[in-house]
Amino acid sequence: MGGGGGRRGPRVEFRPATEEEDAERNDSDNDDFEDDEEDEPPPKLRLRPNDTAGESSKNNDSTSLPLVAAPPGTIVPGGQQFLGPAQFAAVENTAAFMRVAAEEGSTSTNQDRKEITVLYRYTRFSRTWSGRRGVEPCRRTKLHRLRFTVPPAGDVAGSMAWAGAALGSLGYPALFHRQLQQLWTMTMEAASINNIPPRATRVHVVVDAAILRREDHTTERMEHMRPALETLMQEAWPELYYHVSKDLDLPEPLRRREDEDEQGGGEDDARPAKQMKIVDEVGDCCVCFDPLENGLAAWPGCRHVFHAECLQGTLARSDTCPLCRMNLCARAPTNI
Repeated sequence: MGGGGGRRGPRVEFRPATEEEDAERNDSDNDDFEDDEEDEPPPKLRLRPNDTAGESSKNNDSTSLPLVAAPPGTIVPGGQQFLGPAQFAAVENTAAFMRVAAEEGSTSTNQDRKEITVLYRYTRFSRTWSGRRGVEPCRRTKLHRLRFTVPPAGDVAGSMAWAGAALGSLGYPALFHRQLQQLWTMTMEAASINNIPPRATRVHVVVDAAILRREDHTTERMEHMRPALETLMQEAWPELYYHVSKDLDLPEPLRRREDEDEQGGGEDDARPAKQMKIVDEVGDCCVCFDPLENGLAAWPGCRHVFHAECLQGTLARSDTCPLCRMNLCARAPTNI
């Protein structure tokens, strides 16, 4: 009797990709290489001081996020005195280090306005292409610079949560928004936020984050993420170009006239509270539909009033006002 009696090879089972893995492969941030099956690592991002933003985008024509010029006076990590050691946290297939520095100044003059500058860079990682244990970068590092102006009535340390929420819509890849938002909260709580001087006018936050490809996510590989990030932290920040570079205004805390009348404006009031604008706001918050009674904040520019807690949730999804769609982009100060 003819064929059919030969031995069959071992049966190989293939696990179908999950919806999340398929989404990651088609992610708009997946701009460095198209075929994940190729055993060839993509080139690393190299910034040349003589490149203009347009030339850099042309040289890296596979990059969907063109580099933009950083504004004059941008501070990059170097000789800064950080408040304590870098803080590390990991959430699922993501990890990050945060470092915080602060500068004191006199808030009694208009020359020392309060600012939070966030330098945020994240790198995608995968299993090693050689097959050895560990992880290695698999895409170009994304570099973001966001400078937030804190209103006079705001507190710099207290505004860190708002700045972190705004990163969600301005700098995070959409597929990992939740994990990176948790990382910000965890590292911010662990960092020396409480050690920021009360008279600090400028805070610099430096974050190095890493995202491990979902299909390569294992407990063992996540253990290699920390030393890999520590190595990336030693790399110099570019002084000229970023993928996202924006100056933004943060919402302004407010208090109702009823609260002012009850407190009487005594001398023992907290300094930021003294500078809060007083509003005769009545009605409901258009985000949660609860009465606007306390914990209020105004969107910069349009001055629409919401609950401060509601705005923090809004910032994590969008940088535009829930009512009129005005964005957070910095604008000339007004006397409204």
